[in-house]
Amino acid sequence: MFCVENDFYPELVEQYATVTVSESLRRGDTVAMFEANDADLAITCHGNDCPCARLAFAIESGNTEGLFAMDGSTGLVSAASDLAGHDGQVFELYVSVVNQGLDETTSSDLRGPKSYGRLTVVIGEPGQQSAVRAADDADDSIHIRHKRASLFFVAYILLPVLVFFCK
Repeated sequence: MFCVENDFYPELVEQYATVTVSESLRRGDTVAMFEANDADLAITCHGNDCPCARLAFAIESGNTEGLFAMDGSTGLVSAASDLAGHDGQVFELYVSVVNQGLDETTSSDLRGPKSYGRLTVVIGEPGQQSAVRAADDADDSIHIRHKRASLFFVAYILLPVLVFFCK
């Protein structure tokens, strides 16, 4: 399926999040999962895979030591290297999501405005109050859920019901 019009743009489910991870995390271990909703999935693409609803996640800034990686298609943030030796440190990662798919008007493979968010990563055991206090100072911090259930609920249940009743 090919979409000429992109009617909706993705939005991060949670724009601000704080997670505390152990310094024993090794390369490839999960740190967090960002979720995004794009109404094109249910409305424009009718639940099928199409360029209008494909998402591209990225770490925009804050990864100065290269300790973290983000899967561009899933939003999974993982350790890019072992975190040993970084106990007590706090990292602010700024992330984005945008539609991925060829835009005929610009020949770009990314289109539409980006939705931005922030992930505060505290390295240390949950009982270490100094690092946790530093992360708690960030405005509107919340914990990221590691499930993508809300995306499927909105895309496959809530939006079709709303479209049906709003006709």
